[in-house]
Amino acid sequence: CERCQCHSEDKRTAILYTILSQNLNHSRGGHSPAHQRCLCHQRRTVCLRTPHITCQAASNVLVKTISFMKNLPSFHLLPREDQLLLLDSCWVPLFLLLDLSPKEYAYLKGAILFNPDVPGLRASLYIESLQREAQRALQEVLQPLHPEDQGRFARILLIASTLKSISPALITDLFFRPVIGNTDIIELIVEMLYEITGGRLAP
Repeated sequence: CERCQCHSEDKRTAILYTILSQNLNHSRGGHSPAHQRCLCHQRRTVCLRTPHITCQAASNVLVKTISFMKNLPSFHLLPREDQLLLLDSCWVPLFLLLDLSPKEYAYLKGAILFNPDVPGLRASLYIESLQREAQRALQEVLQPLHPEDQGRFARILLIASTLKSISPALITDLFFRPVIGNTDIIELIVEMLYEITGGRLAP
């Protein structure tokens, strides 16, 4: 990857690269990430340099994500079937959110979780109203925080929408398979959300 010349063609950094490079920088003593960027279209195997550190950090993030849903009254007012559909469709984007202030992060999580476009929802109109409310709150937070950056709201929503295209299987295999083995990640998240068992990902 360091010998590849494609980094001179495109300076955009992929979301997954950002996550992995934090781990890579730690293992290399904080060397400049410019020499690690590879954006070419060649297929290559991805692995973690320090899986015991990264997988534990990923597990902590997932536990906090589930805690967010568990403590959200409007989520628990939804029919159980809708809760499970939203959970299945949104856990990866929620897990991958990066580089936001705490207030931005909180409201964007709501905008991602309450996705009325998930097929099979019974309360889609109510979910749509919750998403609009979260988006409106996010926009109101952004104005005083970033008055000079009028396009930040649109960029944040765009980035959030691109996260939905990342394969849950990829995230599961890369960050959680060493911890959970062959356990189904959705079953595990449901257990943790509804406290059916002790939660095998708890830190």
